[in-house]
Amino acid sequence: MGQKYEIFFRRHVFVFAPKEEFEGKADAVRSTLSLEETLGLFERLKKLRRPRTILITKPNAYQEFFGYFKMVEAGGGGVFNTKGRLLLIHRLGNWDLPKGKLNKRELPEMGAIREVEEECNVHKLRIIQELPTTYHIYYQKKWCLKRTHWYAMISEKFDEAKPQLEEDIDRIKWVKPEKLNVEKLDTYASIRTVLHELKRLSANTVDKHLHSESNRELR
Repeated sequence: MGQKYEIFFRRHVFVFAPKEEFEGKADAVRSTLSLEETLGLFERLKKLRRPRTILITKPNAYQEFFGYFKMVEAGGGGVFNTKGRLLLIHRLGNWDLPKGKLNKRELPEMGAIREVEEECNVHKLRIIQELPTTYHIYYQKKWCLKRTHWYAMISEKFDEAKPQLEEDIDRIKWVKPEKLNVEKLDTYASIRTVLHELKRLSANTVDKHLHSESNRELR
């Protein structure tokens, strides 16, 4: 089938993958979904509290599914400071990571760095690793599918970090990744997947990049 896609709608997820990979893990299994069926599912899912997983098994069905929505490109960052702490922002009642829409013809890497700088006032950012892209669906005059390109970064100028209030960010904090309980955090399902990836980046990984940069400066 090729690449697996997970597309979030609120707390629910549409998974595009072979059935054998998700045997017993899905709440509903479909070969494909028409636009009418998809919109009907949205109405039912909005009423459900428990997260549901809908598995779509037809090869390349995600391509047709993508066509139902306006695609919005975004970039975001999981930012570590030089002490190994991870940056979280609090926006509209949930913990989140800095991210935002890309400008026209803007490269995802550059857009992600720009958004982090604007939303948190941290600088001297350096990308150390690309993270999995996330997808989530929302309604804003029309149904949209946001594709967010994520990057792990290191900030070497973070002492004046502050939230961008006009973007509804009311606070920020630096946390020790190893002490972050991702499953109990009040956050979005798509952000939770990124946080799990960031936790897998050990302190040694961050230290390695900082040490490598220090050695280059000494040469």
